[in-house]
Order: sequence, then structure tokens, then C-alpha cells
Amino acid sequence: MAQVDLSFQCHTLRKSDYLSKSDPVVFVFTRDEATNKWVQVGRTEFLKNNHNPTFARHVSVPYRFEKAIPLRFAVYDVDDENHFGENIKRKEKLGKFKTTLAEILAAPSCSLNNQALIHRTKQHNGHISIKGTVLTSPGTKIELEIKGRNLDKKDTFGKSDPFLIFYREESDGKRTKVQQTPVLKNTLNPEWKSFILPLDRLCSMDYNRPIFIECFDWDSSGKNDLIGSCKTTVNGMLNSSTTCELINPAKQKKSSYKNSGTSGFVKATIFETSNSIQYIQNGLELSLVVGIDFTASNGALSSKN
Repeated sequence: MAQVDLSFQCHTLRKSDYLSKSDPVVFVFTRDEATNKWVQVGRTEFLKNNHNPTFARHVSVPYRFEKAIPLRFAVYDVDDENHFGENIKRKEKLGKFKTTLAEILAAPSCSLNNQALIHRTKQHNGHISIKGTVLTSPGTKIELEIKGRNLDKKDTFGKSDPFLIFYREESDGKRTKVQQTPVLKNTLNPEWKSFILPLDRLCSMDYNRPIFIECFDWDSSGKNDLIGSCKTTVNGMLNSSTTCELINPAKQKKSSYKNSGTSGFVKATIFETSNSIQYIQNGLELSLVVGIDFTASNGALSSKN
């Protein structure tokens, strides 16, 4: 059974907050064959104050050629960052869109672009774009650890609050957002904790595919400032001596400008993970122990309850 990686962008979302923009998140549902009910299979991260979000968190769904797999995408506005994953009914729905996995994969470049979001009572809810990528080697992953040095100072009363965004370049020249690091507060020399990505998602198993990295200074209003960007490949990441200069195009006109800092890969390791079938094929044995409580407090043994 193949796995398909789904990534998402939204455009011109409806404003639902009085004093700021919406804080969107996309929930993904598929229909359960046994109960015929919609069940959640994943969601994106939530992005603050953003009506045109590009989400870094992807959702993987199984694909079987002989079966139609219905999908429903619901975009919600989230007001509480700490509890937005607990009860979907308490969030304000911005709109929804229904399709099938086959329709996504049959679309040009496996992308359904600018699909209108539908709301039961409201109009002009915005649009969603969905891209599907078939994972050919889902067990191959890469662990990355990155540091930055001598970043530009962006805050008036502090240093910068940097974070990184990674993009994969597609065959049509477009970019797909594949990862976003946490924000590190008040530092010009950040060292991000290591993270793991499926190599399929990062580079489609092409070690020479261009990967773009953007470094931003985080702002609570959602208007993040670009510090600089660079381009590399997986082969470049695997070379521990590789250092990328972060370039800000707005500053390149200055004759004295060199860069806005650098980024380097402290660690880049490719490894394989096994699935349950591979464990069994390799001779994994499982032991099961069952315990039954016969205490009188549980009632008579003959009782059906």
C-alpha cells in the first residue's frame, strides 16, 4: 500500500477575528469503510494572523489504486494555541472542501489549486490548494541539526528571534514548504534541536534537487522579517563543511554588503526505519500474557455484566 504526502496552502481566507486576522489550521478527514463516518487522519500546524498560509506540516494518507478514497479538508480559525487540538467543535470553521485522493493525483503536477472553501452560511471563505506526493521510500529518513552564525539584528530592543523554513523545488519550478523549525528567542547565533524528515518529503529521493532555506525573524503580529535565504541540496547537507551564506535581496544593492549571516549543518544523517511487516519478515516473535481478575468485587463469574 502506497503512502501519499499531502501539503497545503490557503489563499484569501475569511477574517473571523475582530482585532486581528484569522489563525488557520487544516484538518484532514477520510470516510471510515465500516461506519461510513468521517474520521480525522491528521492536521497541519496552526499559523497565527495569516490569511494566506503555507503550512509546513504535511499529512500522509494510504493509497490503494482499486479503491476510491474520499477526503474532506476543513479549515478552522484557532484562538487558543495551547488547546486547539482538543475539541474541533469549539473552533470556528472558515470553510471546507471535499475531493478524492485519485482526483489530487490525476491533477496536473498532482496539485488541486485554488479550490473554493464552502461554508454553510457564509460566502467568500477563501481557497485551498492541495499537493500530493507519492512516497516511494517512506522508510528512508534524514536527521538534521542546524546552527546559524552572526545573523542580522532585526529587533529594536533585542537581537532577533530566528526560525528556518525549508522548501523543496518541484519539476515545474514551484516550491513546496516541507519543514519549519521552532523560533529561538533573542539570539544571533541560534542552534536548533535536531529534527527528522522523510527523505521523500525533503527531496523526492533526489539528492541533487535544490532545497531552499529561508531564515526569518519572528514577530508576534505574524509579519515576520526576512533575515536571508540560501540554496543547497541533500548532498550539500551531507558535507559537514558546507556553510550557506544567508542573502537578503533587499540589501544586495549596498556595495559593502556581504551576507546576513550563515547557516551550517552540524549533523546530517540518512537512516532507514522498518515497518511492522519487515519486523515480522525478519523473524520478530511476540509473547502475549493475559491476566483475568476473579475478585469478588467484580461480581459473579456467571454474570454477563
